Amino acid sequence: MPGPRYSAVQTAAYLECKPAAVRQLARLLNIGKLARGRWWFTWAELETLRKYRE
Repeated sequence: MPGPRYSAVQTAAYLECKPAAVRQLARLLNIGKLARGRWWFTWAELETLRKYRE
């Protein structure tokens, strides 16, 4: 079972930034999944984004 997924909006709220910034950083790091027109992240990917955001 893959575990919970977090949308770009949920991730942006966690990182205290805009969803567009989350999507841009995800593209640069080549992480996250684009499914059904939305970006989705695992908890590990969320923590990676947080680390690079700081």
